[in-house]
Amino acid sequence: MEMQQQIDRLRATTRRLQIGIVALVIGAVVWELRPVPVPVLAPVLASVPPPVLTVSYDTLTCKEWRIVDQDGKERIHAGTNPDGSARLQWTDRDGIVRIAAATFADGQSGIQWYDHNGKVRIGAGTNAEGDASVLWLDTDEKTRMSGRTLGDGSASFRWYDKDKRARIVASTFASGGAGMSWFDSDGKIRINAMTRPDGTVVLPNSDAK
Repeated sequence: MEMQQQIDRLRATTRRLQIGIVALVIGAVVWELRPVPVPVLAPVLASVPPPVLTVSYDTLTCKEWRIVDQDGKERIHAGTNPDGSARLQWTDRDGIVRIAAATFADGQSGIQWYDHNGKVRIGAGTNAEGDASVLWLDTDEKTRMSGRTLGDGSASFRWYDKDKRARIVASTFASGGAGMSWFDSDGKIRINAMTRPDGTVVLPNSDAK
């Protein structure tokens, strides 16, 4: 499955995460009051120590948990879904999700970084076939750069224009070759250069070493 589909799935998981949150509150409050002797002719009021909250666990097991800030706003939330997926997200002070990560039952996993407007700007993921991808998006959530490694050992990097058309592609191949191509706005190759596994160099309009 392509990286863009992983981003869509991760975005949907994030929306589900923000609905129906079950809070898990774990705490132990220790309140200690020490009586102070009061002299007969000089009464003294004992100072009351503030409540102390100290919790220590070696293991915590749950299906969902959240962390809130000093204002009670949720900032970190983790949970699992009946479909076998698991997710974790971080929220800023304005309630906007800034980072979301998830694993899916089909072997995929992904993580997204959002800007302060809640738009995806970077997405990374892996799939069950051994592929890994990273996408960089602009403020309109259009992919502008992408990098990918495949399970067969090949890798590629692409640059896109504002209309999401690939304009430059650089690749290495499992066979040992490498190449780079430049495209015009109509998607036609205008420059193409490569090295073959046997050492042959192919340049524009040339096929010589």
